[in-house]
Amino acid sequence: MERPSPPDRVLLAEDDPELRKIFATALRRAGYRVVEARDGGEVIDCLAPGRWNPDDEGFAALVTDVRMPRLSGLDVLAALRSTRWSTPVILVSAYCDEETRAEAEELGAAVLLEKPVPLDRLVFTVRRAAARH
Repeated sequence: MERPSPPDRVLLAEDDPELRKIFATALRRAGYRVVEARDGGEVIDCLAPGRWNPDDEGFAALVTDVRMPRLSGLDVLAALRSTRWSTPVILVSAYCDEETRAEAEELGAAVLLEKPVPLDRLVFTVRRAAARH
């Protein structure tokens, strides 16, 4: 399997521990280093100034569930966009109604994937979004 080009880190936010483990394993097998977050609040904490080494290359993508405690994936996306954070955000949800799709598009989500997400599609989507970035 071809290893992704740097940056090769993915920030993954999913409140379901089993699904987070499954997604993280698939991304790691595809060659990504995965930083895991249990909810949207942890994503914001992970990205706080001083949390990462300034020489770090950043993230290839953020993969986040839409419905999570503390902050939803849409809340995280809105917060990141207000700081001009340009890394691609891939939203994942079991609830892909028109309102969610419209808000995701308005906030600049790279993709909104509907659960259950085939793992090969998740990896492909991360690679594609990262390559466009």
